Amino acid sequence: MQRAYNKTHDIENFEFSIVEEVDDISLLKDKEQYYIDLYDSYHFGYNCCQSATNLNFKDKGKFISLVYTLGTPLFDNLNDPNIARLAFLATYINGNGFLSDSKGHPIYRKDLARLLKIESKGVRRLLFAAKKAGYIYEKDKLIYFNRSVFFRGVSEGGEKNYMKLYLMGTRSLYNESPKTLAFAIRMIPYMNIEYNILCSNPTEENIKKIRGLKFIDLAKLFNVSIHNVTRLRDQIIGKNIIMSNGSERAFNLLYCKKIDRSAKVLFINPCVYYAGRHWKEVEILGCF
Repeated sequence: MQRAYNKTHDIENFEFSIVEEVDDISLLKDKEQYYIDLYDSYHFGYNCCQSATNLNFKDKGKFISLVYTLGTPLFDNLNDPNIARLAFLATYINGNGFLSDSKGHPIYRKDLARLLKIESKGVRRLLFAAKKAGYIYEKDKLIYFNRSVFFRGVSEGGEKNYMKLYLMGTRSLYNESPKTLAFAIRMIPYMNIEYNILCSNPTEENIKKIRGLKFIDLAKLFNVSIHNVTRLRDQIIGKNIIMSNGSERAFNLLYCKKIDRSAKVLFINPCVYYAGRHWKEVEILGCF
């Protein structure tokens, strides 16, 4: 529904109504399934799966949303270390927009060096660059993120896109390799929304029509010398994330029989980030 609204930008095109009030919460799943079947809202509506049990989605844990524009470079006014640090810190945003730990205690400036595992001068450089760019600000000693960049909560519509960064996967990739996390974040504007494939047509929903990008294309986007393409590839391929069920690849470069068997495509694990509706198919195709 969010995507449909983003295309029209007119709330008048939508009508909302209550179809039934249910007092017994134990009946909610059955009632939801009834109306999915009644209106066939999977094929002719906005339900992204046919089952009310939501089997089409994997519980990858909590997430924060990153606001971006397709095809437009992200954080090009920050260097790679600060991009990784910014994304990592964003996973600590609470519902009020400032940083806090899992117990709800505020995270202050003095806590950042320990949290990010960097020296104090690195913290100063990060805060200076991020504040100058308008990504974060401090108020009453609390560190806030600009909602136009990162936030926790419901998206506000408009022409932007929203990528879900999963806390466990993002933090794990930062701990594995901040450089790789920075590259992953910079790939987001070129990542296919449904299939998490690096490509030149990220809104394409027909997987057979996806045009995958090669590492030489990625090097050009990242302003990396073509002589360092192999180093770029090695920085991305082979990195792991630690999830609740064990270690998984963060990226996989492989042939996909549904696209083009003559060229490999780059998948990113949806446990790091994902914006689409077919996580199960992504995991199968990407061999995660």
